[in-house]
Amino acid sequence: MEWDSIAVMADYVDLDDGRRADSGVGGASALIGLRLAETVVLEPSVYWTVIDRPQGAADKLVGAGVDARWNVRSSALQPFLIGGLGGEYADSAYFDHSTLSPSANLGVGLHAALPGGLGLRAEVRRYFVFDGGDFGKGESADFRLRLGIEYRFGGSASVDSMPAATTSVVPVAQPAADEVPVVTPLTPSLPSPTTVSVAPIGPAAACASVSGGFKVDVDGCLLPQTTPAPGINFIGESDQLTSIAQQNLAQLARALADRPQLTLTVVEYANPLRALDSLSTQRANAICLYLVRQGVEARRLTAGERGSRSVGPNSVATTAEARWVQLHLEAQ
Repeated sequence: MEWDSIAVMADYVDLDDGRRADSGVGGASALIGLRLAETVVLEPSVYWTVIDRPQGAADKLVGAGVDARWNVRSSALQPFLIGGLGGEYADSAYFDHSTLSPSANLGVGLHAALPGGLGLRAEVRRYFVFDGGDFGKGESADFRLRLGIEYRFGGSASVDSMPAATTSVVPVAQPAADEVPVVTPLTPSLPSPTTVSVAPIGPAAACASVSGGFKVDVDGCLLPQTTPAPGINFIGESDQLTSIAQQNLAQLARALADRPQLTLTVVEYANPLRALDSLSTQRANAICLYLVRQGVEARRLTAGERGSRSVGPNSVATTAEARWVQLHLEAQ
């Protein structure tokens, strides 16, 4: 479990008729997020609302609870589902009593990423408060519309703020004498195998190790190159990385940390028969976002797309196996 986010929002509350008050009142809410999984976040939260009454009286509603947020997809514009359980304390001057009641809520929302880890967060939720008839009925059901600022820790930078993709391709340098060609098992339609340097027997490598046929120097450090990345795959026809892909990207992030002078352009080839050019962009964005979460600076990353481009002299990416990711590593 790790820190994910913190948010402060203004509330507009459409009160249940049983509250016996004007429909719309204002309030505020705040929350913190703890990431449980790649798309699941636990959010302890609090809210505060004042209901004005005649003759200067007022009811104060204070609620707290724990919610679960499920991010539908990883992108700069991220929709999510949310729901949870908690309690509400109502201090009513109008009814001259106070109550503490259990509550539940369910809703939807949207996070729009801004530079610097900030973002706009909007959501609408239905709150059910089981007040036992204190407001004239067995439960109250309020709508809460929220809008505010959210900060996401480590990896919330918007991919839209990254440099635009370039069309130039960095050629792979000819292997040195101490490099041994290694055939990478890809599909027949993929490019020719890359090479990998073999360091002489001696002290441990100076850089973090990286697998997948990357070209490295005698110290095990990444070199500028263009290479396919067969270990980076997605779940179905979505932009959700598989667990193996996340492990491979985490390893690549550690290797990039040892070579701060290298920049990376990510190019993803999708299926042209399904018109998935936009999916190529979303997948490239998802790879960049994951690398940022692993500590790679966003300014070093470029999310590109090639959509339905052929991957061989006489072949086109027409099968799931032929959809692949290409990485361009270039010295700044």
